[in-house]
Amino acid sequence: MGLLSFICFFIGSQFNNLFDIIWWSVLLAFVVNIPPKLNKKLEKETSIVVNEVYKELGIEKGRLKYRIGLAAYLLGGILGWFIFYGELIRS
Repeated sequence: MGLLSFICFFIGSQFNNLFDIIWWSVLLAFVVNIPPKLNKKLEKETSIVVNEVYKELGIEKGRLKYRIGLAAYLLGGILGWFIFYGELIRS
């Protein structure tokens, strides 16, 4: 996931004046994929269902892997931004 975000910035850096589009699209993809807060009354039931879905897909600790992937996506985006657009800002 981090590599995916990094590649978005790499591709965007190859074209002129695409900084705003790439930055906002990566940020929007991150925000949209943040899991919603659970209803307090249904939290336990929802948690059980989500864990069962991950087990059916053959993914152990699916929630943890999802959150790690989301954090990696954000880190890859920040790293890509610094590497590929740092020179544009300095120039």
